[in-house]
Amino acid sequence: WLTTLQGISFNFSQVDQYVVYFWGGRDDDLNLEQSIYKVPSPLSKMITQPMDEIRLAFYLSTTTTNSITFTMPPEEWYRLMGQIPNWRRTDTYAFTVDNNDMEGTFTIREEYLADNPGEEDRIGEIVVGFTAEKVLEGPAYLQMEVDKQIIKAGETAAVRIKVFDQDNHIETSYSGDAELELTGSSTSGIGKLSASSVSIQSGISNWVQLSTPEKPFTPTENIDKSTVISGTAIIRASIEGSGLAPVTTNIQVKSPFDVFIDTITVQQGIVSMNRNVVQEYKPGENKQFAALPFIVDHTTVVRVVMGFRNTIPVPYSSILELPEVDCTLDIYRDGLKIHTIPEMKCGLEPPQPFWFRPSYTANDKSKSLDAFTETLSHTVFSQAGLYTFIAELKMSSSFDEVVVEQHNNTTSVVDPFVQTNGFSVLVGLASFEDQAAPAIDGDIYDFILDVYPVERAKLYFGTRKHYEFASSVSFWESLDLLNKFYYKAFQILNRHNQMNAGDQREKMLLFGSQNFVNTLLGAPGCGGFASGINGTIAVATNRPVVVAHELGHTLGLMDTYGQSPAVGPPNPRRSDAKWEGNVIEDGNVNLNEGKIHYRNVCEYLDFMGTASNVNRWTDRPTWEHLYLHKFEASSAKKIPLHPNGYIAVCGAVSKNDSSRIFPVIRLDNVPTVSASD
Repeated sequence: WLTTLQGISFNFSQVDQYVVYFWGGRDDDLNLEQSIYKVPSPLSKMITQPMDEIRLAFYLSTTTTNSITFTMPPEEWYRLMGQIPNWRRTDTYAFTVDNNDMEGTFTIREEYLADNPGEEDRIGEIVVGFTAEKVLEGPAYLQMEVDKQIIKAGETAAVRIKVFDQDNHIETSYSGDAELELTGSSTSGIGKLSASSVSIQSGISNWVQLSTPEKPFTPTENIDKSTVISGTAIIRASIEGSGLAPVTTNIQVKSPFDVFIDTITVQQGIVSMNRNVVQEYKPGENKQFAALPFIVDHTTVVRVVMGFRNTIPVPYSSILELPEVDCTLDIYRDGLKIHTIPEMKCGLEPPQPFWFRPSYTANDKSKSLDAFTETLSHTVFSQAGLYTFIAELKMSSSFDEVVVEQHNNTTSVVDPFVQTNGFSVLVGLASFEDQAAPAIDGDIYDFILDVYPVERAKLYFGTRKHYEFASSVSFWESLDLLNKFYYKAFQILNRHNQMNAGDQREKMLLFGSQNFVNTLLGAPGCGGFASGINGTIAVATNRPVVVAHELGHTLGLMDTYGQSPAVGPPNPRRSDAKWEGNVIEDGNVNLNEGKIHYRNVCEYLDFMGTASNVNRWTDRPTWEHLYLHKFEASSAKKIPLHPNGYIAVCGAVSKNDSSRIFPVIRLDNVPTVSASD
């Protein structure tokens, strides 16, 4: 019972819930004059209005400068008076203290709000003591116990209900039934409960199982993008009519599949170019090809291959396309971020969103559908340096992994990119007299950039003048038409270099019609020709692969097709070659075609074969020779002629016509020749 004491203090250091007993009783007409509060109060004789016109506020004044206010409108006061389950008297009020170790006094404030004009509001308050005791009898609250808070889809979790008293002990005297449900806030289809109600005996229920997902995995069912493989199960438990607050618990359901980055590869057309590789060099002989750097200012492909583990494992018939995984790619040069791909695609031509599957056909792989793939412009690699590629898998909420399986979602590789020597070619259009100049395919320049290890800015095809050549032999009878052509073409190149000291050209490339080529060679069916291995002059029809082939001869490469195959360095014909030439390595990316080479799917041959439609890429020996002997920055750059001139040897034919001396011999310096010589 309340007593009338001024300044009483109290301590909430040990208990959390109290019953406060107020002095007095309650009458049916709810009239203050009839003593709702039987305490000395200045308002007792002043206010005779009904209770719903009075607001009661409770103040807890602390020993500090702060105060905690409990405010309760009349309608809430009525609700408590009539509905609190453990209400024992009409003059009892139960409340929960939020802050322990609180000391202070309890003040009742009564405020009357006048309704009639001219009538004054009246306020009064007294400080009173009170008795607060801990409620010991009856159930106080529910608790839900979970055996596993985090599981993987395909696994089960279990929950049970416990009833506690005010002392936080199991309420062993309680028996009844609890209702359970997955709330609407749960991930749709995440699971199902084994029962919707459970019996509570002596304060504890039996276990109720949560199985995941709602539609179970079976060996006959496919997993597709509609399959629920991760999410949150929110379970709610309540006891109807008990007055005890319902309780909920969250169970995190993670993906049963551990996806990870298996490999991240960088290439410019040659697989594993940045690693030492042992492979066949020629029949019966293997060779270790040394790791090579990547080329600055060159189109580059980055492929991120994702691995997969069924960690439970869960049964399924097959896994169809699941679009819940993305991959970001960050590129750094010498520690400074220079480029980001926020969402890598798959496929080379055309790029498309990545769809995860645990296995891929050879045809899928040839299109790079098995990996996150990004073809990066040469502009990304504008400077030499050490480039770091960091790939990170990004999971959606529907493909959420457990934390311990997320560490393998990020991988990086570091590779050097270097500058190269340049390649300056004097380009011309060749025809016989009074014939039109041939057209030039606009893709030729880009094709050469793709298959040669050279910087874009240092591959220079310039001039493109139209040169007309006589089709009859009017120059020394000992020269045939081809020798005459070489002689004249070499004169043009030499003249250019003599007259342009700041623009020296190493080779000359002349585009001619098929008829032009056929006439010079004296036979049909050839796309072009060159003045010899490491020669100076190349002639080609209007086809990119023919241009790469004939210029390749001027850079020291040999033919690899069956008619006259190379048997020695630098690019001998291999034992697995087709008649048309050497097959490139599996995994080489054909940037021009937008495909990856896999035998029997999209077979490609090295361009030093017959220059047919399938001879459209580069193999490891060709790339290595071009880089080490021509384009490596430390390799010597050779200009064919000394600015002072040259010596031309017209040629000779043996008496049995079995040999021919090459018509032009280059000398670094013009030797001193006497009149008698």
